Amino acid sequence: MVVTDAASFPARPDSWAPPLTPVLEAAPSVPTVLWSIVAMGLVAASAALGAAEPAVVVRALPALAAPAIGAVVLTAPALLALHQFLGLDAAPERLVLALSRAVVAGGRIALGLVPVMLFFAATSTLWPVALAAAVAIPGLAMACVALLGLRDAETEALIMPPRFALLLVAWAGLSLAIAVRIAVSMADLVLAGVPS
Repeated sequence: MVVTDAASFPARPDSWAPPLTPVLEAAPSVPTVLWSIVAMGLVAASAALGAAEPAVVVRALPALAAPAIGAVVLTAPALLALHQFLGLDAAPERLVLALSRAVVAGGRIALGLVPVMLFFAATSTLWPVALAAAVAIPGLAMACVALLGLRDAETEALIMPPRFALLLVAWAGLSLAIAVRIAVSMADLVLAGVPS
């Protein structure tokens, strides 16, 4: 029996070795999040161009970003605090990552709506309806992405822990209430001085 030297065998590729540390998911960069917020303002301004008044367009710039971003900013601390209080498993960084990805998704959808809103502004007088759609569509998509991301951050099991499901329902309800309240205030601001 011939014994070969162990050094003559090819080394095991590094790709076979198990990772020593868990792989962290890449978070969206700050400029990406800021551009998403700008995109939300642009779609609102595009819809408001149908009013043919520069003041309305300027007031509409924050109209889309304010409800969605305001709801996330105002409810995230409560979500993180209650998550820790309930003793759930996910690290707070993963929850913040899920929320930041939701903001980016909302911005991408808003950017895709800009040509549609420009078309409606140029061809019809339904700019208030287009503005409401420009606020609602990215906001709802953002909420769906946030809920799915938060669920994935907490568990990969098919069934969520009941405490976490209750937390998500409470957070979604609070976020919706805040977003609607901000949207009503922004609608009053945008429509102020518009001839009926």
